[in-house]
Amino acid sequence: LRRSEVCGLQWRDIEGETLVVRRAVVVDVGKPVVKEPKTARSSRTVDLDSATTQAISAWRRQQIAERFRAGEAWNDGDWGFTDPLGIPLNPEWVGKRFKRLVSDHHLRPITMRQLRHSHATALLRAGVHPKVVQERLGHSSIVITLDIYSSVLPTMQREAVDRLMAIIDPVRPGESWDWWRRWWAGCPAAWPWRPWRRWAEGALEEPRRLGRAQDAPRPGAGGRLQRAALPG
Repeated sequence: LRRSEVCGLQWRDIEGETLVVRRAVVVDVGKPVVKEPKTARSSRTVDLDSATTQAISAWRRQQIAERFRAGEAWNDGDWGFTDPLGIPLNPEWVGKRFKRLVSDHHLRPITMRQLRHSHATALLRAGVHPKVVQERLGHSSIVITLDIYSSVLPTMQREAVDRLMAIIDPVRPGESWDWWRRWWAGCPAAWPWRPWRRWAEGALEEPRRLGRAQDAPRPGAGGRLQRAALPG
């Protein structure tokens, strides 16, 4: 969300793990003013994760406590994020306050706008479709989303090619048995299962049973061809 959209949230806009952006608080001539969202697409429904939902619930309880302390001085309204008297927060103050918190906790300098960009970049790198990212950010067109985050697209293209190859050619012929063939290649020739080496090296035909004499004709004594008798 944009910081103006966060400041414009009311409790009726938040239900369970979803929130609806219906308005924004912007600064006009030095004073916060409630207006319609930035674009038509900015009016949207956004799904929340469980951690964010828990944080919002904790803030709701804190706000109720502040309302009791304020008594009649509390500003009537259903605003989600307010000062100790129930007045909606000024988005510029929110930006400055966030910057101060980042500095106090010795974090890498970052603004709320950059948090929004980081969110979108993380989604794109995770393989989320740009159309979904556009809807979450409230961009008026997917072209804007693609233009802003074009630097992420080359990485996505590489991942897309790898996924395509995994579908077309999940395992190349013999690739999964390379370790097995290497092991068999070192087996002593005298081992009784030596005939299976042909299979281990990728031969298509299966060798005959272990211990069974070959029934193909072979030269015998005196140069004549004899057929080997089967055992038993």
